[in-house]
Amino acid sequence: MLRYHHLIRVFSAFAILTAAVNCGCREEKKPVSKPQMRAEFELGEGFPIEVPMHFKGSEYRFVFDTGCGLTSFNSIHKDMMGPHVRSETATGSLKQNMSLDYHELENDANFGIGRINIAGRVGVSDYSQFGQWMEEYDGLLGMDALSHFIVQMDFIEGTLRIFDPGLQDPCDWGYPFELHFSGGTPHLGVELPGGIMESFMIDTGAPRCYLKQDVFEKLLHHFRPNAEYTPREITHDTDSLTGVPLKDFHLGPMVYEEILICEYPRSFLGMEFLRKHALVTFDFPNSKMYLKPLDDSESAAEPH
Repeated sequence: MLRYHHLIRVFSAFAILTAAVNCGCREEKKPVSKPQMRAEFELGEGFPIEVPMHFKGSEYRFVFDTGCGLTSFNSIHKDMMGPHVRSETATGSLKQNMSLDYHELENDANFGIGRINIAGRVGVSDYSQFGQWMEEYDGLLGMDALSHFIVQMDFIEGTLRIFDPGLQDPCDWGYPFELHFSGGTPHLGVELPGGIMESFMIDTGAPRCYLKQDVFEKLLHHFRPNAEYTPREITHDTDSLTGVPLKDFHLGPMVYEEILICEYPRSFLGMEFLRKHALVTFDFPNSKMYLKPLDDSESAAEPH
């Protein structure tokens, strides 16, 4: 059992891995038409992934967050929203209660990303509820907008791309995995060491890999039966998390040299996991995720 210093971040507004399937590729590929690319941006190397959104003629800094079910604005922009629809209490990634307002976008809002226009309802929330780091951002780009598209994270070229459905031959994307959706966000079923099964949210708004505490306790005791562990309340002020490094971890045909997984109120596979690949493709309309291994890196996931 190791202790890893980690400043806690509430990384998903509404945080409310399964064996891979065969790709079925044929040696001779039929030509296919390429659908339209709707947006392309620099991916960057840090956390979080920031994307430029346009709204009422100006550009705003949003976080690209597959762990967020609803696209939302920081409440500092509340006066720019359309009519208030309703208010509710949502549950955050720390299982804390958070206030959320729904607003209709005005017809002339011109809100979107690249050539994607977003209409209808958006959330408005006080981002200090998510942790101090979120206060500097204008909003969260969530799954209500992303679920209609294919999203690629190219870590070799450092590019984030959003395409219409039907993008070229998926055999170029790596190994396919079936996703399921809960609360509007993508999840992947994973068998952990010891035969422990868990559903992880695939969360680009999370920096690391996290495992909910009751399952984390089972995983820890699988490696160290006599280890002492008591689940505790994790808050914004918690300055360290208990972590377990998984060596030679298998996910379908992929083998990872090491994945660090930390205790948390919920289970997420975050950016530290996703960056272990050359290419990650989310085919959200078909409920699939494709993982393409890095070729020459000690941190790479290699086919087995």
